[in-house]
Amino acid sequence: MKFTVFRKGTVITLIVALALLVAPVLAGNSVTITGDVVPAAPPVADFTANPTAGTVPLMVKFSDESTGTITAWAWDFQNDGHVDSTEQHPSFFYTRSGAYTVKLTVTGPGGSDSCVKSEYITVAEKIKRPVARFRQDRHVGKTPLTVTFTDRSLNDPINYNWWFGDGSTSTEKDPMHTYTRAGIYRITLRVSNNAGSDFARSVVVVMNRWWWWWH
Repeated sequence: MKFTVFRKGTVITLIVALALLVAPVLAGNSVTITGDVVPAAPPVADFTANPTAGTVPLMVKFSDESTGTITAWAWDFQNDGHVDSTEQHPSFFYTRSGAYTVKLTVTGPGGSDSCVKSEYITVAEKIKRPVARFRQDRHVGKTPLTVTFTDRSLNDPINYNWWFGDGSTSTEKDPMHTYTRAGIYRITLRVSNNAGSDFARSVVVVMNRWWWWWH
């Protein structure tokens, strides 16, 4: 029995010797198979990540979205020339703040391809809870008394809430307030950010006249 295979115009003849037990009716027959061998599709690299932004420490899951026939993956999560993973869908742990460029190179029978996403992962420093502090230029005075308050809080607060003790409030960072009546007023500052909040307090004493005028 004789098999003839056509492959891109080249005839490959396969001769199979039949055993003595093969039926004589098949002797001398041949089968011819024709067709083209389709080459492997060249790879096209692509990927996604989740999340792409956060604070340290940040764990990021990468998903290969490449197309074509692929047999190998090479990930560089910091674009420093070092291969960090050869998995298809890896995860990476970012421990320092920065904007990171990520590169994926895929390889297959049809060749290789790379995808580079510039500053794709953004990692910020961990937000700390603020510590409320402030200064005031006057603590004691005669009506009308204008006091300037200056914020000195730590760890980057983003919200400010002032209570001046007389029913008045402010959301400015460095407000001014005028007291028109005598009294002892308790000032409260609340600062906050995404990590929490904190309070600071002080006192203003306002008099109608100086104490030595009472004698």
